[in-house]
Amino acid sequence: MSDTHMIGLYATFIFMIILAIMPYVVIKYVKKRGRDGLKK
Repeated sequence: MSDTHMIGLYATFIFMIILAIMPYVVIKYVKKRGRDGLKK
């Protein structure tokens, strides 16, 4: 009955997880690329 509400909660939950994980992914990516990626 409250599908829209559930979808909103689910989307918010996924968004929070992405926000929490993003820094680690970026750091890993930058370290893997080395200084070449930072000198663009």
